[in-house]
Amino acid sequence: MSGAACTPACAVCMGFTHLAFSLGSAERVDELTAELADAGYEVASGPRTTGDGYYESRILGPEGIRLELTA
Repeated sequence: MSGAACTPACAVCMGFTHLAFSLGSAERVDELTAELADAGYEVASGPRTTGDGYYESRILGPEGIRLELTA
């Protein structure tokens, strides 16, 4: 890299871009999404059913890492 700041959307960054957690139910995805939103985390999308059939939400976590909550 040429000294440019690394951002979560950067295609040349090294490391994690997202972490996925299977919570077991749509209800738990809804609950944890609401808890994290109430705690000040940004909800990037969802909760929703994706085109491939997953129920998920995406939260922007610490350092811009996307946290994917799935059922």
